[in-house]
Amino acid sequence: MARFLEDQLILDQRTSALKKNFFAPRAGWIRTIRQSLRMSQAELAALLQINQKSVHSLEVSEVEQRIRLESLEKVANALGCDLVYALVPRKPLAQSYNERALTIALNQIRGVENSMQLENQKVNFSDTAVKKLASKLIEKDAVHWSIDA
Repeated sequence: MARFLEDQLILDQRTSALKKNFFAPRAGWIRTIRQSLRMSQAELAALLQINQKSVHSLEVSEVEQRIRLESLEKVANALGCDLVYALVPRKPLAQSYNERALTIALNQIRGVENSMQLENQKVNFSDTAVKKLASKLIEKDAVHWSIDA
């Protein structure tokens, strides 16, 4: 098995656990953890060496998903937390990669079918042919994500 295919499987295994157990508090992580520690905004502001209004702004910007990672890292450190950053695929990477290979294969075969029809030669390719071509694309590491592929 190609190394990139092994990497896909490993990433799928690791991220699926994150997806199952992840939840984001409605009030945001900063406020939720701060309140769990029984820490006021003023106390957190003092730790961060900023004013209380800025802490409030950080909490709001986190909930609105516009906080900068750099800011979140500083707050995490002040709260005695680690910032864990992850992109969790909605579906397995291997599935996405295989679907892309099938799309490319189907587009290539449709192009051949179209050319053959223009020459009054009718050819119908089966699903098996599409899957076979997709497998070859994967084997050759020729699955690309550009729009024109």
